[in-house]
Amino acid sequence: MYGSYLFFEEKMPMPKYYLCGAELTAENESEEHIIINAIGGRYKSKKLLCKKCNNGSGSDYDAVLAKQYHFFTNMLELSLERGKPPALKMESESGESYTIKNGTTPELSHPIVKTEKIDEHSSHISIIARSKEELEQKLKDFQK
Repeated sequence: MYGSYLFFEEKMPMPKYYLCGAELTAENESEEHIIINAIGGRYKSKKLLCKKCNNGSGSDYDAVLAKQYHFFTNMLELSLERGKPPALKMESESGESYTIKNGTTPELSHPIVKTEKIDEHSSHISIIARSKEELEQKLKDFQK
């Protein structure tokens, strides 16, 4: 059976970025972590966000999310593309500041020096230092 066939060339729509709807092109492609790197994400895609959206979402959304999970990434010692997560800075109820580096125990950020006046001529000085060298330096400072 013979017949004539009419073919239509159908153009496929260009893929678009899901956030802004811009067309996916080589000029505006940007590598985006599917789960942000700040919490250990390794999977990436160039088909999610354009450069403009990726830069904006990194400072808007990703930074907020990373800050919320900072404690867990540090305590679990997650390996990130850019190395280890930064140390945590914490403060106790009494005002001492501590640093926690990648799953370690808290360490004083700086020595604590408390002076309590006993009477008109004497005081009680208490020094909590992170090392013997630091304690010796504080004692030298008091001698001056």
